[in-house]
Amino acid sequence: MGVLVGVGAIASRGHAAVLSSHRFDILIETALSLLLGVLSWRFVERPFRSGRLRLSGRPLFALAGAVMLMLIGFSSWTVLAKGFEGRFPAAAVQIAAGLEAGGDGNGASYMRLGTCFITTDYHFEKYNYKACLSQDSSKRNYLLLGDSHSAMLWSALSSSLRDANVMQASTAACEPSLDPTSSPDCRKMMTYIFDTYLPAHSVQGLFVAGRWEAKDMGALTGVVAWAKKHQVPVTVFGPVPEYDAPLPRLLAYSIAWNEPNLVSQHLVAGPRDLDAEMQSLATNTWRVPYVSLYWTICSAKSCTEYADAAHEIPLMDDTDHLNRLGASLVVQRLVEKGELH
Repeated sequence: MGVLVGVGAIASRGHAAVLSSHRFDILIETALSLLLGVLSWRFVERPFRSGRLRLSGRPLFALAGAVMLMLIGFSSWTVLAKGFEGRFPAAAVQIAAGLEAGGDGNGASYMRLGTCFITTDYHFEKYNYKACLSQDSSKRNYLLLGDSHSAMLWSALSSSLRDANVMQASTAACEPSLDPTSSPDCRKMMTYIFDTYLPAHSVQGLFVAGRWEAKDMGALTGVVAWAKKHQVPVTVFGPVPEYDAPLPRLLAYSIAWNEPNLVSQHLVAGPRDLDAEMQSLATNTWRVPYVSLYWTICSAKSCTEYADAAHEIPLMDDTDHLNRLGASLVVQRLVEKGELH
């Protein structure tokens, strides 16, 4: 529960300073900082430097030592008390703990980190072709391709699509593209998939997923065109909702402050707008199946925030990645609606 130390410290700065990124709040904070700095200089620094409160010699060292001991004592007390977590409702403490525990406690293992999910710590040379791209002749073979937003879906797709074999080729910060410009690992992965693997292996579906931005639409159009040319059925997965702070933190504050609508106030607008654009492209230009993760998670009124009915596990562990249970919930909804099979 050490996370409550950080949560408690942040809470003392105030609601707006913690969670809001509006320019007005930044201006207010800057003005207050300047004002406090001037007051500190005038009424604290000057008296101690040259005024009647100036100390030297033993009195100075004694005061400095006393202040240091007080700070060490208070810091130790705070650590031993686990951030005085009693200040928060038990439900808020439990939700906030997800920031440390990785939500369901599995961390990134469900993404197959370092095996089928390549990152800066596990380069393309570590990619396990046999484990990640092994086909099953008795099932439909799908290839899931993309960045960390593809990796977060693999476990749920693999377990929910029981008559399918879901292969994985995920690379951090690497949206599907025929000519990626990000990292060497991204270029190596995309080159291998499009130049070597897919031309030599028949798949029943190519699932492309990513943390999309508007600038990615040109590259994605190229991927769809390539897939159609090579008779590879392609399905595009759209963006998920994003928040301007980690979802567990927002949920913890909404409980602690008794503000049920707090989380929805911190939704980032971009993914919703981009989802509409991608839906239009998929229908009118690409003419391929499109999976709206955004509207699977959200309705016109609100978004699903928890992965369980008891409201104990957040849907995400950070600002935009579904955790294992969150991904399972979302994919199961898609299966029930017949959008995936």
